[in-house]
Amino acid sequence: MSTLVPIPVSRLAGADLKAPLIQCAAGDIFPAGGHIFLRVQNGAAQPIYIVANVTQPGPNGTSITGFQLAPTIPVGGDRMFGPFPSVPFADPTDGYVHVGYYGGGVTGCLVGVYALATT
Repeated sequence: MSTLVPIPVSRLAGADLKAPLIQCAAGDIFPAGGHIFLRVQNGAAQPIYIVANVTQPGPNGTSITGFQLAPTIPVGGDRMFGPFPSVPFADPTDGYVHVGYYGGGVTGCLVGVYALATT
């Protein structure tokens, strides 16, 4: 498991998204927030999908566990997911979003977390 630190980005500076990504780990975590986004590049031999382990109740009393983020990332794909607001994504024990990578696994998978400037 790796704790991913959000990279601050601005809507005006597209170069921010060129920050180096790191190797996916089995069970990455990152801070929750309405301005937090997850970027995943798939260099694995097969498509991968991401599951957020949601442990808080959803809206209107619904319950969500193991929420699969769509779409599946094809081989060579590069996808951005988010935002990840505290409710329902933050784990109540540590306040982090917990994600897992499935299908192609973590080999060849690269990940980064971005914090979009709120001003």
